[in-house]
Amino acid sequence: MKEDAKEKVDKVVNMDVQVSSLDGSVKQVDVSVHFRHLEAKKTAMDSRFTMVRYPISIYLGEAVGSHKGKAVVPFTIEAKTDPEVATFTLKGDVYIQGLPEEIGSLVVPKGEKAPKVWIRIYREAVAMLTILSRFINVPPPPAPSSEE
Repeated sequence: MKEDAKEKVDKVVNMDVQVSSLDGSVKQVDVSVHFRHLEAKKTAMDSRFTMVRYPISIYLGEAVGSHKGKAVVPFTIEAKTDPEVATFTLKGDVYIQGLPEEIGSLVVPKGEKAPKVWIRIYREAVAMLTILSRFINVPPPPAPSSEE
């Protein structure tokens, strides 16, 4: 009996699955974040802090080439800990591939909200800040919540 169950699971795992949205259209967009400049500076030797805040500023450039199905969005991230123990600068590019209208929905802000690609950059930045903070022996930033 267990062999049958395993066989069925293998068949499901190996299936080519497409996820459709609520409106019925298939959305296929590949997004990848690449860092090209990483800088971490420890500004204080005092390491008695066990928890620090990480105010993060993300500056997005204009998406280039989005009408061709491939877009590049440059970004710069600056983070200074509070209390001031370290500063970080991250620069890179987000590469997006997919239908032009899907790319547009990721890179164009809706009203007062940041573009959807901002969330992906933020998550990747927090992961990189965690790695860099460990290199310079500073408490890492908190993990992003699912609502951010």
